[in-house]
Amino acid sequence: MKRIAFVGFLALVLFSCNKNQKASKKLDGTWDASKITLSIETGGGEVSFDALAIDPDAYGILSFTNCNLKSGDFCDAEVDIKIAANQVKTNSEYRVIDDGTILVVKDSTGLNNIEIQELNDDFCKLYWIRDEGKITLELEKR
Repeated sequence: MKRIAFVGFLALVLFSCNKNQKASKKLDGTWDASKITLSIETGGGEVSFDALAIDPDAYGILSFTNCNLKSGDFCDAEVDIKIAANQVKTNSEYRVIDDGTILVVKDSTGLNNIEIQELNDDFCKLYWIRDEGKITLELEKR
């Protein structure tokens, strides 16, 4: 009985790692933002806008290197996002966890857990909450 339980547990762990690796492989490459939605709480409620629609100079580019994820490993990534006069351009590291649903980005500010809401071969939708508000990135693969 213990052997069956162990085999079941091992299969579950391998299946979870497989989903993380599968998501990592899909992320491999360069992605251009097609929409950057910022949602900010105000006294009158939440205000949302697409930064790309209102700022012709705004852009977002994320690049991920493909690698074999092992437990606790991080892979290389580059982030370049410009909205208005603010630009974030950094070399980062990333890994995918929680059955391919969370993208963990490690940079000079620390760890950021970003929800992967949708990911296929040519489209990715990411969502996270920061002090400035909520951010949704819709990305298309080059």
